[in-house]
Amino acid sequence: MSLLGIDIGTTGCKAAVFDSAGTVIASDYCEYDIIRGLPGQAELDSADVWNKVCRVIASCSKQSGADRIEALLAASMGEAMVPVDSQGRICGNSVLGTDTRGAKYLDRLTALIPANEIYRITGQPAGTGYALPNLCRIKAEEQELYQRTFKFLPCADFVTFMLTGKMTANYSLACRTMLFDRKGGCWSQKIAVAAEFDLEKLPDLRPSGQALGHISAKMSTESGLPPDVQVVTGTHDQCAAALGSGVSRAGTAMLGLGTYACMVMVHDQPDTNSPFVRLGVNIESHAIPEQYVSFIYHGAGGALVKWLRDEMFRDLQDGNAYPRMFAELSQSKNTPVVLPYFAETGPLDYAEGGHGAICGLSLSHSRADILNAALQGIIFYFKDALDRLRTAGSPVRSVHVSGGGAESEAWRQMIADILDIPVINPQVKECGALGAAIVAGVGTGLYKSFDVAITSLVKIENEFQPQHEHKKQYAAAFEHYFSLKTALSACRI
Repeated sequence: MSLLGIDIGTTGCKAAVFDSAGTVIASDYCEYDIIRGLPGQAELDSADVWNKVCRVIASCSKQSGADRIEALLAASMGEAMVPVDSQGRICGNSVLGTDTRGAKYLDRLTALIPANEIYRITGQPAGTGYALPNLCRIKAEEQELYQRTFKFLPCADFVTFMLTGKMTANYSLACRTMLFDRKGGCWSQKIAVAAEFDLEKLPDLRPSGQALGHISAKMSTESGLPPDVQVVTGTHDQCAAALGSGVSRAGTAMLGLGTYACMVMVHDQPDTNSPFVRLGVNIESHAIPEQYVSFIYHGAGGALVKWLRDEMFRDLQDGNAYPRMFAELSQSKNTPVVLPYFAETGPLDYAEGGHGAICGLSLSHSRADILNAALQGIIFYFKDALDRLRTAGSPVRSVHVSGGGAESEAWRQMIADILDIPVINPQVKECGALGAAIVAGVGTGLYKSFDVAITSLVKIENEFQPQHEHKKQYAAAFEHYFSLKTALSACRI
């Protein structure tokens, strides 16, 4: 018995097949390009993405050979929606959440429905990073595309449709539209009317993890998958990655250290007075029933480390550049302060990019000192939020790490020391694909619960406990960080 997980990201898609012990028995990855030809534009060629999803599925099917794939699920980035006509044919590109061309339509919406009311209905802070502003832009500025479109399908749900012929939208990705009434479990008529968006352009809603039926005969032939493989409603890639890293219970979190640094916090507190709502973070339906996820993120995670590699460690430009960079941390003796506002941030600050700062430099500082300070600053951003949650009575008790940055033992130990909680490193690095496979296994009844599935499929490589002898050092560094952040914020920098 094996399970296929499909993880569709912003710049590439991955598929992986896992056996009953969680071992990867087949995997493949394909990249695609973001279209940025116009100011503010960020789109994907929907047909190109679908072709490459088909390619990785077929590759995994061929690699797995005699290993029987019983179920599959697709997880994808949020916001991107694929327009299809009444015959199920792709009509146009998918617009990413980083596309800013819909900003004026958001302004029009919030003039009619205040941002706090949108948050109350949807659980999402009103922003251009959701699908709705660009759906409104498409209606107003790409009228031919809008008229030809029968349904706008979230990316993972588009893949599910192509595999089964059934058009649905799962709750977690519906949350990323800013049109989902999270309490009613339906599309919000109030927001749609104010936005002048036609709700018939959206598919029926279903929770993540529901079995939809078998793959179509056509897709079975084209992909090489068994005709009786079961397809399960998809989920947001952040939900899948959390599960694939072993995070399933309230009070735990996943910290993804990719290009973005994103912390996915699992909880069961969606009510108005919960600490998560008081912080103003998103409240999104998780793949696990009656659980939710909230995100803290900023764009200067792996992107900042890569920038340092390219600008300050140019002599290390080879396949081992990152390990050699991190090896120099042992030489760091005098750390400055880095504010990680080099790119845009989400909660709690919602700051524009272009305001990164390296402060307190002297002629005695080395590049290792600056790298050390940058790694600290990236994590201090999350410490600020976790401290507030702890004070409000909702502490995060452990964090599981994933992504390229999680490969550094030195950084994992630093995270444990700064956050003062255990940091757990999963063995399998394809957390998104593994999480998709977990939801597929539970949704088809192959595992009776998420706890059983995670115990069976997720293996822990190692765990890092806070070293209390470092607590005073990092507490002082955080004070400097927070004081500098407060001072620059007051100056509107």
